[in-house]
Amino acid sequence: MTAKKDAVRMSGTRTLVTGTPDGICADEENAVWYADVPNRCCVRVAEGGKALQTVELDRGGFACALGGVGGRTLFVVVGGQPAIAAMSSSRLCARVLRYTDFKWSLMV
Repeated sequence: MTAKKDAVRMSGTRTLVTGTPDGICADEENAVWYADVPNRCCVRVAEGGKALQTVELDRGGFACALGGVGGRTLFVVVGGQPAIAAMSSSRLCARVLRYTDFKWSLMV
């Protein structure tokens, strides 16, 4: 396969979300969840950019994934400024949270 300079073009680009999307995942309804570190939340967005749901976090979310029964449980890797500072030490610097049935639980 030969790569060409103009092989990929983007047209009609637009801002679809506000916030600071980091890790993302898609659900079975073709909506996208994204983790937002500085705004301490995960947001579910429909095609076109409409926010369908926001789940608040007590610290920054870096990545998210769906799993569990029917793929309806949201898993989020979270951390914060103290966690970032701890990355060079042996302390645990991130946690995994599980959001199901409209409540959070700690995984790790």
